[in-house]
Amino acid sequence: MHDQSAEIELDLDGIAQGGEAVGRHHGMVIFVGGGIPGERVRVRVVEQRAGFGRAHIRELLRTSPDRIAELDPTATHAGWQHIAHAAQQRLRRSIVAEQLVKFCGIDPAIVEPTIATATPWHYRNTLRVHVAGRQVGYYRPGSRAIQPRTTDPLAQPLLNVALARFAAALADGPPIPAGDMTLRLSETQQYIVAAWHGTNAARPVLARWRGATPALAGIAMDMDADDAAIGATDVIERIDPVVWALHPMTFTQPNLGAARRLFELIHAGLQLRGGEHVLDLYCGAGTFTLPLASHGVHVTGIEEQPQAVRDAQRSARYSGLGGATFVAGRAEDYTATLPRQFDAVVLDPPRRGCHPRVLAALGRLAARRVAYVSCHPGTLARDCRQLIDVGYRLCRVTPVDSFPQTPHVEAVAILERG
Repeated sequence: MHDQSAEIELDLDGIAQGGEAVGRHHGMVIFVGGGIPGERVRVRVVEQRAGFGRAHIRELLRTSPDRIAELDPTATHAGWQHIAHAAQQRLRRSIVAEQLVKFCGIDPAIVEPTIATATPWHYRNTLRVHVAGRQVGYYRPGSRAIQPRTTDPLAQPLLNVALARFAAALADGPPIPAGDMTLRLSETQQYIVAAWHGTNAARPVLARWRGATPALAGIAMDMDADDAAIGATDVIERIDPVVWALHPMTFTQPNLGAARRLFELIHAGLQLRGGEHVLDLYCGAGTFTLPLASHGVHVTGIEEQPQAVRDAQRSARYSGLGGATFVAGRAEDYTATLPRQFDAVVLDPPRRGCHPRVLAALGRLAARRVAYVSCHPGTLARDCRQLIDVGYRLCRVTPVDSFPQTPHVEAVAILERG
């Protein structure tokens, strides 16, 4: 054990999937936030557990050429902003490759270079902020105290306008009970809708905010009442020929450009020509189901969130896509008794990954190809291991920079039978 009041020197030689740099001291792995592989640092150990610890940098003794000045040091949610954008892509690939080698024993060469998005700042179309009294912002790291914000360097400009005016509306009125606010931008139509998660006592402030924000079309309220919305609350988004109509709380990709790249990787990886039958598990509001249907593919989407299914169904109607069918239910229940054979499968699970019963069922289904969209390299590697065990071969994995300036990494893995 180390004396946590003492400072030690470390050579940083790796990166962990949470975004921290990695060093070693007397056999103990030390995770160092804000570090970059290749640096030598003096740190203070602030946490120790069996086999590893965490430390804060006290001094940079050797600086990486990839280190750059932070655009906004107060934006702690942009935890990689000290790393040059090109270097972020190399680190994403390294994180994904390390997990796949660890779990699957693959040749790391099958992990392709990260696809970088064109906009490294101001790319998010969705924000969720916390509100208490007259304050709005994000929680400070490791606490429930609000760090006030009127802008976010990751948010698209129109969202920042709305956030600043919401902060002004709070400052001008009486304190309101604590709650959360979700803001959603229609990138193609350039308007905003919001969802308030809190008490009706906030309604006067919310109405004043809407009146002062021309781009804010409406606010959905967390109440079952005739007046549970202020204005119009559908998010209309279009990626030709698909038109989505979404409730502000229905999850979709917060980076539309990255969503396009993910779909391109899926479509190319599954080698679809039209007419095939595809199963899309954890399909959400049809993020990939509807674009696949627009290419002449018959797609069955399975999603357990009823609101997302309703949004997917009406989006299919608006888009005139008869080849998309949606079923409300859990993926592990649907796959237990598959009603038909499928030529290919798309998986887009939450961070916790796929249910083991789903992966076992895919072994019985024996679809020719699987495209797995992941937002967590560790669970991707774990699940790919099980798919390999039931008869699939991992062909390639492509990381995608969906969340620049953060350590989060998405990836598309393509597996084929045999």
